[in-house]
Amino acid sequence: MLLSNNISGKPNAHLISNLVQSSDSVAYIYNEYAPIIYDTILKITGDDVLGEEIFEEVFLDLHTKKMLVPEHPTLCHTLLTHTFKLTLKHL
Repeated sequence: MLLSNNISGKPNAHLISNLVQSSDSVAYIYNEYAPIIYDTILKITGDDVLGEEIFEEVFLDLHTKKMLVPEHPTLCHTLLTHTFKLTLKHL
């Protein structure tokens, strides 16, 4: 489980532990990180359609906890690392 702070300094542990049960946690994470995730994907792909597909996959993986790896220091780092890997997989 991630215990570090995100880019706004708020703890991540409660967001991760409640992710599946709480739509508030999912909404918070989406609102906090969606812009940087989508911008990163578009900078790499240059393709809006592919970008939207990858973007959806990132948040689906977050919801199903496929991307949460304990050695990542923050949720932001985890999201960006997973985004980069998914984007490269689609190219």
